[in-house]
Amino acid sequence: MEDEDLKSAINVAWVLLCTALVFWEQAGFAMWEAGCLRSTSLHSILLKNMCDAAIGAAAFFTLGYAIGFGGGADHKFAGNDKFFLKACAARLHNPAPPPFALPAALWAFAATAATTVSGCMAERTQFAGYLIYSFFVTAFIYAVPLHWLWADAGWLCAWGDNAAFGYGMIDFAGSGIVHMLGGAAGLVGSYVVGPRAGRFTDKGPVQIEGHSIALTTLGVYCLWFGWFGFNAGYTLGTTGGMWKTAALICVNTTISPSASILSVLLIEKFLAGYYDTSKCMNGIVAGLVGITGPCGVVEPYAAAIIGIVSGAVYCGSWRLHERLRIDDPVHAGAVHAWPGFWGCIASGLFAWPKQVATLGYVGGGGLFYTGHGGQFGTNVLGTLVVLAWTVATSSIVFGSLQAAKLLRVTAEEEEMGVDLAEHLPRDGVTPLKSKMMGAVMRHRGSGSGASSRACGASETTATYA
Repeated sequence: MEDEDLKSAINVAWVLLCTALVFWEQAGFAMWEAGCLRSTSLHSILLKNMCDAAIGAAAFFTLGYAIGFGGGADHKFAGNDKFFLKACAARLHNPAPPPFALPAALWAFAATAATTVSGCMAERTQFAGYLIYSFFVTAFIYAVPLHWLWADAGWLCAWGDNAAFGYGMIDFAGSGIVHMLGGAAGLVGSYVVGPRAGRFTDKGPVQIEGHSIALTTLGVYCLWFGWFGFNAGYTLGTTGGMWKTAALICVNTTISPSASILSVLLIEKFLAGYYDTSKCMNGIVAGLVGITGPCGVVEPYAAAIIGIVSGAVYCGSWRLHERLRIDDPVHAGAVHAWPGFWGCIASGLFAWPKQVATLGYVGGGGLFYTGHGGQFGTNVLGTLVVLAWTVATSSIVFGSLQAAKLLRVTAEEEEMGVDLAEHLPRDGVTPLKSKMMGAVMRHRGSGSGASSRACGASETTATYA
């Protein structure tokens, strides 16, 4: 009995330690996004990143966990009990952590999905609208696919009795249901809210540079550090030989982003003619996203291939978004949506039969090992279903907010900067929008320069692509 208690203590300590590392990623996202934006949006994006954690806690602990892991074996679509974490113990693959450790870990995952959306829609989104969509992303849009893939009863669960086509979808730590989902939701929101003023002209896209590459780089370092907890933590323990899988995951989580940044370095040099620091930082995140789903089931050589392709996917994605006139200021959608999609597909190709058996998945292995496409086909289908779900539900949420005039700030507020419009005090009291707009108009009329300079913000370099 004492041995079992010791094993449980070790496993829950591991899960909670990794949860803390995942939570540290919120600091990474905040710094990464802040560095990629103009200084007139810093208060807005920093507060949104902090509120992602708080709103994520409210949404996930009240509704999201119940939808994700509630219900019995016949609830293949979504759960319907354990609201407010009542009787929250959930049976997953062994070793399963005690109650409350799993909800804490999955809350940190959920906050990551919501944070991605805020980056895609930065610099022109109302804070009130952000509060609403962040809640819906965490409580429902993310929670339903969570049930499909990671709850025993889910129809795509790769270790459950209901595994689709006898395989289920392998997405170990969430390339699809965390990163692709968050990135796709953000791109839908970016499309609905529209591009920033002046972002696209008849001459082509205008590159609006971020104000601090140092912050961006610091944020990426924080993200890479926290990602070891994100990926290795979903072993849900280290006893019973799972420490071996955790070690493999950490190696893969090192190799993939390393390969990805080298891929982006060379591609951007070839296409743009110079070594682009900001794109290389984004390439690291793309490599981390790509390996998240396959990290527990692939060999290190495959992690290198996954990283190289993730970098290439990112380089193509942000260019495609610009051609489609989708304004993604942080490139959050480009590094999460499509590298996440690729990560899910890669699991179906490179899944190592030895690790598939170790993790208790019902499939035999990936296409390149088994020679048959059962696992690959199931992963492709599951990835497309999760993507379609995300696009459909996000369109409803963002379309409703736009119709209710709760999504985009006014043109005057965008010109002065969302910080001055909604977050910074004036006269020692509150940011009164009407008075601010009047002040901006007076500055403009008196010839004192652009409103951003009048308010003490740094100028932004804009060049044609």
